[in-house]
Amino acid sequence: MRKISTLVVFFLAVLLTVTAYSQDQKGEIKKEVSSADVKKETGEAVKTTGTFVKQEKDRYQRKAEDKLRRAEDNIKKLGKKAEKAGDKTKEKFSKAAQELRLKSEAAKNKLGELEAAGEEKWDKVKMELDAILRDLERTYNRATSQSKRANKGD
Repeated sequence: MRKISTLVVFFLAVLLTVTAYSQDQKGEIKKEVSSADVKKETGEAVKTTGTFVKQEKDRYQRKAEDKLRRAEDNIKKLGKKAEKAGDKTKEKFSKAAQELRLKSEAAKNKLGELEAAGEEKWDKVKMELDAILRDLERTYNRATSQSKRANKGD
């Protein structure tokens, strides 16, 4: 996120400079830009970039929270399936559900870290949370596919 912010500010500063020295149809320079103008517009660009970054963070956090909620719903479904299953399958479901609960708890903790992370750590924590959520989804998919095979054998 910091790289994006820096690039946006740089791009806007260059754009302001080029725009400030644009020419009208007669080839005359329209307006001279003062350092105060540059400071003002750069400040506005920084503020706008900050707002954009915050919106992106909020959007990502909502998306991650939604994925986590769905994963927790799936864990509950798996637990219900375990209750109804035969002994072998019940044991497998119970183990899978426990593993998923642990991973879900790790995802909740990482989401908390993400909410508290500053700009410096945010990208790193985001990548870690993405990895945990992917692992959680893979583990659930593996458990359900194994349960389908186990149900045939029960």
